[in-house]
Amino acid sequence: MKITSRAALNSPEIVRISNKKLALHYGGPFLLYLILTLIFSWPLVLNLGNSAIRVRSGDVWQNLWNIWWTQHALFGLHTNPFRTGLLYYPETPTLYLHALYPLAGLVSAPLQWLFGVVAAFNLMVILLISLSGFCAYLLGRFLNLSLGAALMAGAIFAYSPIISSQLDQGQLEQISPLWMPLYLLFFLKVLGVPNFGRVYWLNSAGAALCFLFTALTTWYYALNLVLASLFAAVWVLIRAMAQTPGFQAKIVRTIFTVRRLFGPALLCLLFTAPLLYPTLREATNTSYAVARDSSVRYNSADIVHFFRPGGSLLWFSKAEPDYEFQWFLGFIPLALALFGAITDWKRTRFWAGLALFFAILALGPVLKIGLEDYTSIEGLPMAWLQKLPLGSIVRVPIRFVTFAMLGLGIAAGFGLDSITVKLAKRWKFSRLPLALSGLALMLVFLEFYPGPRTLIDLKLPNFLGQIRNGPPGTVLEMPLMRVQPIAMFFQTVHGKPIIGGYLARKPKEEFIERTPFVQLDITPAHREFSSNNFQEQALPLLNWYKVRYIVLHTEREWVSAREEASSRAIIAQLLGKDAKPTAKDGQQELYLVPEYAGPTANAWGSVGDDWYALEGSNNADFSRWSAGDSRIFLFNPNSAPQRYQLDMSLYSYPDNRSIEFWFNGQLIAKKEVTPAIQPETFELTLPSGLSTLGLKATGQPVRPIDRNQGTDRRALSFGVKQLKLTLATS
Repeated sequence: MKITSRAALNSPEIVRISNKKLALHYGGPFLLYLILTLIFSWPLVLNLGNSAIRVRSGDVWQNLWNIWWTQHALFGLHTNPFRTGLLYYPETPTLYLHALYPLAGLVSAPLQWLFGVVAAFNLMVILLISLSGFCAYLLGRFLNLSLGAALMAGAIFAYSPIISSQLDQGQLEQISPLWMPLYLLFFLKVLGVPNFGRVYWLNSAGAALCFLFTALTTWYYALNLVLASLFAAVWVLIRAMAQTPGFQAKIVRTIFTVRRLFGPALLCLLFTAPLLYPTLREATNTSYAVARDSSVRYNSADIVHFFRPGGSLLWFSKAEPDYEFQWFLGFIPLALALFGAITDWKRTRFWAGLALFFAILALGPVLKIGLEDYTSIEGLPMAWLQKLPLGSIVRVPIRFVTFAMLGLGIAAGFGLDSITVKLAKRWKFSRLPLALSGLALMLVFLEFYPGPRTLIDLKLPNFLGQIRNGPPGTVLEMPLMRVQPIAMFFQTVHGKPIIGGYLARKPKEEFIERTPFVQLDITPAHREFSSNNFQEQALPLLNWYKVRYIVLHTEREWVSAREEASSRAIIAQLLGKDAKPTAKDGQQELYLVPEYAGPTANAWGSVGDDWYALEGSNNADFSRWSAGDSRIFLFNPNSAPQRYQLDMSLYSYPDNRSIEFWFNGQLIAKKEVTPAIQPETFELTLPSGLSTLGLKATGQPVRPIDRNQGTDRRALSFGVKQLKLTLATS
């Protein structure tokens, strides 16, 4: 055996060869994907610091907030980024089920400090898409694809229509699938290791680390990896069983195969446990975690659009109007994958099967032929997936197409290699494989490229610095229900708490629903208390909640003329009809809320969402039915406790009932209520802020239709009307 000295290994000639090989296999491909990404996102690179790709939803503003909040929480506040007190004030929502993408916030922190949030976000967009293609390329090379075929596989994965449409939506986490091919690379290495030594555990740790980074990106993709791992494990197990003769030998081989999965499974669980546990706890203990069936069906793929080009420069087609996702698989990748299946079945079948598996999951629980053409075929695999612990939170099955494109890209790579081998043998042209690979890559990119992107200006109003440097307080942006995403973006400058927010999983918004100044008008629910006087009580309410700044939006893209007029009317009632903005910049105005220095304010009353809908047309006739356990909210906007008198009229159905009255968790009275309307009066000392009066009736509620008393199917127990809350005179 010839022994080469260490000095010889470090000779300039060998180092030059190694560097050249390194550049060819790593630097060159990444540079290619970077150039393709700049074209794919064009003209974003020319407007990094002041624009973003235009979206129809509020997701881009939300994602700008995401990366800002993560670095602000970690390095500014030194707190857990998965809980925030800056949104939905005065609530402190958790963000475990929100599309937070903390990994991007952490990685982009230096970019934010150097260039600002907008430029950092856009640089992350370009970097993440480029790395996604590069990581898929690395997987292809591990699977022995040629250089050109691996490059094409990466392009199919990184520039697919599903990624393109989510780029247009500003969904940073969804255009970051880069860890998935790396996870598969390590996972497949684990399955191929014959023993359980150092190499086995290193590859298991690599897979677990990629799984952790995927979970820190989005649980959608983490679920993809779990399903892909199960698919691969079953595949390997079936092959091992088929290739092993004898029953006893099959059992031994099965046990050995299952044991090989232990390492990556254990490390994945250990690495993600600190994140997985609170996420599962929130998913199982909150009502907003479970995706609505209508949302799941709407966001499921249909078969037709797997084969119908959306925005494609090659096919001169446009994206489906008024629909935010595309999931075209591509005629060229499909043709190449089919050729690979025919000519190289052994290598292609696993990846084609994986692509088909995830494409079927993307179809959702009910088969659709067109966008809204539902069939009677139900119980697809997605319906079974929804029954799993984290499966119930999946509301956009279309996103499974991303992983399908990875399998399709690898299968197409095998097909391309088969074509180049066959043609090279026939034509004896040494450059033919490279030329065909380049042509295939170009055609795939053009097939998926929708053309130049439309950008949106992200200019910030100058007065945000005035808010940032002003006294402590909460910011209310109006009309709130229209501009919550923009309010989050503005918060990245002023850093103060805001009313409301725009999260992937919104917390319960009782505060917003029962508080008048965050709505466009005074709704009947606020008027059913005849004592409610917005003109007199709103300013004390604003002061109690420390609302010091009101930002009025007039952008026609977000706010209609009617909504602007309603907002101005509310501001006039809050601050006086002659109130003028403190500052104005473009289409936003800033108002400062003065300190309240008037007499003791009356309390504000509203009801919980555990009552049936309001009935009646004026204050005297307003009434509500309860199923037997409902709440009334009483808000004292003064800084000290005050004595108030609460008047109401009660009636029961269908017979007499006993009702318990619980004030802030304490039983204060028990009344017998009859079907005839009877007045009740309570004197209560309300502490500063919100108090709750709970009404709980004995007996089961009854549906009038069951007693042949009309067609009302509601379960009724008692009703309330003529609510009034005033300062006590005693």
